[in-house]
Amino acid sequence: MVLFFSYLLTLWHNLPLDKTVALRGGPLKPFATVMVVLIRWFTGVIVLVGITSPFFKGNKSFRNILTFIAPFVLLLNFIFFKENNIAYFGERSLFFTEARFYAIVVELVALTVEAGICLFNLKKLPRGKEIGKMFLVFALLLPTMMPEAALRIFFGNLGTPIDDFNLAHRLTIYFSFLIMPVIYVFMKNESMDNKWLFFIVLSMSSVFQFLYVKRNGLSGLPLHLCNTALFLMLISFVFKVKGTFYFNFFVNVIGALCAILLPNMDNDAFALSTVGFWYNHIYAFILPLLAVALGVFPRPRFKMMRWAILIFTIYFVSMMFVNAWFNNFDSVDYFFLYGDLFTDKFPFTIDIKLNYVLYFTNGNLVFKFFWLYDLLIYVGFIILMFLSWAVYDYMFKVADTHGALRMKLIKDRMDLLQLRKELRGRPLTEPLNLEGVNMIKIENFTKIYGNAKKPAVENFSLEVHAGEVFGFIGHNGAGKSTTIKSLVGIQSITSGKMEIAGYDITKQPIEAKLRIGYVSDNHSVYERLTGREY
Repeated sequence: MVLFFSYLLTLWHNLPLDKTVALRGGPLKPFATVMVVLIRWFTGVIVLVGITSPFFKGNKSFRNILTFIAPFVLLLNFIFFKENNIAYFGERSLFFTEARFYAIVVELVALTVEAGICLFNLKKLPRGKEIGKMFLVFALLLPTMMPEAALRIFFGNLGTPIDDFNLAHRLTIYFSFLIMPVIYVFMKNESMDNKWLFFIVLSMSSVFQFLYVKRNGLSGLPLHLCNTALFLMLISFVFKVKGTFYFNFFVNVIGALCAILLPNMDNDAFALSTVGFWYNHIYAFILPLLAVALGVFPRPRFKMMRWAILIFTIYFVSMMFVNAWFNNFDSVDYFFLYGDLFTDKFPFTIDIKLNYVLYFTNGNLVFKFFWLYDLLIYVGFIILMFLSWAVYDYMFKVADTHGALRMKLIKDRMDLLQLRKELRGRPLTEPLNLEGVNMIKIENFTKIYGNAKKPAVENFSLEVHAGEVFGFIGHNGAGKSTTIKSLVGIQSITSGKMEIAGYDITKQPIEAKLRIGYVSDNHSVYERLTGREY
């Protein structure tokens, strides 16, 4: 907790270092600038590991990072301590008069203590594979804590915004979608503890990235839907709160997707605000979807959407009043209900917005509501929620089908191995039971349909030898059709054994079917056949 809050206190500030463009114009010389940016970057990763590692002691990679990488990063912090403070406070600032200076000191002391404890408790050195995994995990954590100004500090401005589906915008959209299957493949076989750790780290990173830049005035409050989502996700993953998680799943994923497709940023692609915008919205988009895909939270049910709609309605109405109230003091546009984002994207809404306005006053305050415009946005968003559920439901069904197919393939491979074992080196085309080559044999056959309590057929046995003609006679429901359908492989058997010419219908279904003929008693197909043809 000390480390978490001390690091928070170092954020929400406009740093002199962040004014640097292509290693020029900042408070430090180029080499010192590069070193300080890298040190702050590495330190952020170590902070993430230091905060979460005590709660996931079984994760060796995090423990090894604190044991072996953290001391090196801390050493760099102490070597470049003066330069780091200049980057934070400016060259002429008296560091010791700044509260954040003491937060930095507490942060470094806390990390030093934690790394020291890990070194003290070290019983044996990690092996080559563990060392490789340690560096791999550290490298994979680096993108989560990159200083948002790093791209502009190192490379200057890109010279183009990320907007209007230009190349930079398209690449960002592709990344937003493609990163999810990559993460899924990487994490799907990890333990549940590691999955929880993964989402806690990313949700914490999302909050840290949002707080990287100080946002002044009322418009800087985290009341935009996707900004609120970052804090709700942290609460959801740290405290395992389902309510806030499913609100994010049904509502904020759509909001983030809309922002990704229709960004309201016209600054340079490497600008501080642009990088922060994309960090926030990509996190808000992918984390809820991945959490369900990886089984961290169970799949939502349709009735959960009702609660999400209720909470969204409360949020939406609240933002209508907050916008009307705060715009008396500052220019705010929460959920884009007051500004021109939607009217710029959809010009037909301009007349709707301007011609249907509700005013009322309270003292010197004027409250203005674009009621029909807001209502259309609300209805449109609800429609998107239902459409998203249709997509989710389809994806769940596809996932179930693929999952069932994958399990069947695994079962088929296991059955084949077992069959080879039972055949004891004989070809797979030979019957399993050599003594039954001239007969149909049913042994203790039982069939229960679905969740039925009463079996359709129970403990039935029969042998029909070569040259014999056998007829099934019985009243409706006796199990005649059930037995024949199971014998020819149309349906599975619950228990027992069935063999055709020595071939087990369960273990050798193809060979068994090749040795039997079957004509279904289907009157809709055979009603025009003669008795001889039938």
